[in-house]
Amino acid sequence: MKMSLEMYENFFNSLKMGITIVDRNDVIIAVNRLFGEMVQKDPRQLVGNSVFLCHPEESRPAVQKLIDDFKKGTKTPYETWLNFRGRILREQIYPIISEEGKYSGMVDMLGDAADIADYLKRLGEWKEIPVKGLKK
Repeated sequence: MKMSLEMYENFFNSLKMGITIVDRNDVIIAVNRLFGEMVQKDPRQLVGNSVFLCHPEESRPAVQKLIDDFKKGTKTPYETWLNFRGRILREQIYPIISEEGKYSGMVDMLGDAADIADYLKRLGEWKEIPVKGLKK
């Protein structure tokens, strides 16, 4: 049985992680609803755009380096914490590799990490993260 496009979309939008898929040409090809909520953007407006347009100018060189490292096979995966407009998120970015071992794109996963941050704060192991996503 083949999965229908509707079933795929329902599955993608039901995930408890925000997901963005970027193709080998650095173009966003899919964004689920939760990712859009987390970054406060309409997912439909992100699809078809360069991944670089979703990042502030100052962070674009780092995004380019990450993608270049994925393409060379020297970096996998990338993980970080984000404080996006006061919402604590855990970001994980993985390269998508074809059966032939070639870079096909990447997937960016965002998860709400407020509970983990609170736990680390109680342990005294939390380091504050600068807030991102606010215009100066």
